Amino acid sequence: MGIMCSGDVSERMNKTIELLKEQFLSIHSGRVNSGQFEKVMVDCEGASVPLVSLASIRVLNANTIVVTPYDSALLSQIDRALRNVPNIGTPGNDGECIKIVMPQLTEARRHEYVKQARVKAEEARVSARNIRRKARASLDAMGLAKDEIVRREKELDKLTKDVISVVDDLLRHKESELLRL
Repeated sequence: MGIMCSGDVSERMNKTIELLKEQFLSIHSGRVNSGQFEKVMVDCEGASVPLVSLASIRVLNANTIVVTPYDSALLSQIDRALRNVPNIGTPGNDGECIKIVMPQLTEARRHEYVKQARVKAEEARVSARNIRRKARASLDAMGLAKDEIVRREKELDKLTKDVISVVDDLLRHKESELLRL
């Protein structure tokens, strides 16, 4: 195993947090969020193209979003791609733009989404701990003095604790967002 420097560890921990934020964006909270559509890919002339590069995405109100293609010839491809996105309402194509009215979340559905958020948060915590474990193993392989290893392990533990704290904060925020009526 290669030696992991502290910058690499910090970078990997930050990627864990960023991934969790992206995953939380994809969990519908009862309010429309244009971030829910950032990863939508549209089949355009044999290539997958991000929706955001083909159309403007505008939040009309708390539960309606409007997708307006830059090129009206792509309307049907965009409509087809949006119909494949899970957990959104049925897209309505009026010939110029596509309106999506997100369905209101039931209490049961909200709790299901909270469970999904908790699973994603736990995956992020596990990822942070795995990064710490690998970094500790690389410390042992470096042949450093015992006191230097102890100092670096304390830094790793603090970094891991900080990342897990951020994960917990993100989860609390997402839970409150999901359970807010």
